[in-house]
Amino acid sequence: MKYSGTAVIEAIRKGTDRDLLNFLYKSILPRVTRYIVKNNGSREDAFDIFQDAVVAFHRFVKEKKFHEDGNPETFIFCICRNLWINRVKKEKKQVRMPADYERYEDDAQSALEGIITEERACTIRTMLSKLGKKCEELLKLSIYDNMSLKEICLHMGFTSEDAVKTQKYKCKQKLISYIKEHSSLDERIKLN
Repeated sequence: MKYSGTAVIEAIRKGTDRDLLNFLYKSILPRVTRYIVKNNGSREDAFDIFQDAVVAFHRFVKEKKFHEDGNPETFIFCICRNLWINRVKKEKKQVRMPADYERYEDDAQSALEGIITEERACTIRTMLSKLGKKCEELLKLSIYDNMSLKEICLHMGFTSEDAVKTQKYKCKQKLISYIKEHSSLDERIKLN
């Protein structure tokens, strides 16, 4: 049986999630196993991490911290990925990060910050896209790519680092104004 995102949430909230667990194991566990094995783990590690992630997801849904328009499969995979990264850090193993690993503003500073939802990332991308191409690119380079003012100056063709700093300030102010105008977004991007 295949479940839509809404059906997954509904099944958990109603307590009719027995078949749902089978669906989650069949649809997400293989992907998690590939990721963990590829990053110096075992199948047993993958199974343990996946179980922890399903429990965390179940709790998020029960506590209404997971929004219905989010993608449960992506959310669970992100939890697994971040739980694995945190475990490896504790055990001091080397992890090869995939080339397409997305960096997030609040990148795994603690276990709570480590659980980054696709929903939050999508909301942030949407907000940045509303600022205009130049602001979107500047803030992405600054926040996600951690570029220095000098690097941004060269990359985007600014005349000086001061010009970058001024434009960055203006872009941040536009972002703050946008968030204030759309107060529902503020709640969606906060850490719980």
